[in-house]
Amino acid sequence: MGRTIDAGKRGCEADSYNLTSPACVALLSIAINTVLAVSIGGTVPVILKSLKVDPAVASGPILTTITDMCGFFLLLGTASLMLPLLTG
Repeated sequence: MGRTIDAGKRGCEADSYNLTSPACVALLSIAINTVLAVSIGGTVPVILKSLKVDPAVASGPILTTITDMCGFFLLLGTASLMLPLLTG
C-alpha cells in the first residue's frame, strides 16, 4: 500500500504539481478507500458480535464486498468530479 501511494505521489510531482493528473485521482481514491476500509474493518466485527454472529466467519465476505464497492465508486466518483479539471 505504501508503494502504491508513493507511486501516486511521484506521479503528481512529475506533473509539476498538477494535482489534477490521473495519478492524483487514483492516489486520492486509494487513500480514501484505505481509511474507509480500516473504519469498516473495525466496526463490522463489533456489530456482528452484538448480533450473536461469529465475526471470524461472517466479516470476511462482508468487508471484501463493501470495500470493493466503495473503492470502485470512489475511483469513478473522484474521476468524474475532477474530469473538468483533467480536460481543461
